[in-house]
Amino acid sequence: MQIKLILPKMTLRILISASFMILVLDWFRQLFDSTGIALLVPQAVERLSEERRMAFTGDIDDVICGDDHFTSRVLEVSVSSLR
Repeated sequence: MQIKLILPKMTLRILISASFMILVLDWFRQLFDSTGIALLVPQAVERLSEERRMAFTGDIDDVICGDDHFTSRVLEVSVSSLR
């Protein structure tokens, strides 16, 4: 039996920097594409530093991350755009 998800169309921008998620991202790409979710996948070596993470501030709605540096500075600047 196959389950069909009926999700509303939306435009969300999600930053994915979790290496474990990036490895299997193709498994989920059709779901993201069908729901209008745009993915931002930076080239990261294990984690994003505060400076690299700050580069995405204001450009994203959500984050799937591993152990990126979510410092107080990053959170203060991101709080208005993250959902």
